[in-house]
Amino acid sequence: MKRPELDYSNPVPFTLRQRISLTIASHLVALLMRVICGTCRVEIRNPQHFTQAQERNGAALLLFWHEVIPLAAWRYRGTGIHTLTSYSYDGELVARVVGHLGIGALRGSSSRGGSDAMHRMSTALSQGVSVIFTPDGPRGPRREMKAGAAVLSMRTKMPVIPNAFAVTRCWRMRSWDKMVIPKPFSTIVCEYGDPVAAFECDDEAAIEAKRAELEQAMVALQERLDREVSGGTAN
Repeated sequence: MKRPELDYSNPVPFTLRQRISLTIASHLVALLMRVICGTCRVEIRNPQHFTQAQERNGAALLLFWHEVIPLAAWRYRGTGIHTLTSYSYDGELVARVVGHLGIGALRGSSSRGGSDAMHRMSTALSQGVSVIFTPDGPRGPRREMKAGAAVLSMRTKMPVIPNAFAVTRCWRMRSWDKMVIPKPFSTIVCEYGDPVAAFECDDEAAIEAKRAELEQAMVALQERLDREVSGGTAN
């Protein structure tokens, strides 16, 4: 779901073969998600943290770990919320899949185009578009946060809302993030944590302190939800 005032461009030139495979694969993955996740029940905990942030700030800034992308994509389908994906082939695939589900995909990454990513997310938030992304993506380490979220919060004066997902039954991929694939007829739980306030100072020590605070809040929320919902099998 794209907004005309936002920039979704990807400077990477994909080959014809890649473009064909991206078109086919993205449709198949989106279809598979609808088939599997469509049988699942979604439970949302503490939604007031999300809705109150939107009411107070015009938009919300949320973070979730890379491993739960499929669960987050299903929860936010059709909402018009925006996320961030890298310029790579895998990032392009994710962008197209979530696009089929009604989620906007801004582009950029910490390894290439980091300034583009920051600018595009800042612009989206200023336009009243909520943004959710993975601070340990696109290549990890797993559940270790980069500084980008702290910098974005500082620049936009937006509090950050930790967002955790877990599912009662799932498969785990053998990837660096142990990505979650829900099993049919399971329950997907989405929980919002207490907002972490923005800060004014932009020196390196303050940014690192805020990064560590956000990481601790996200890890604690995700680990607790894993224990409650999936018996701790996510660790």
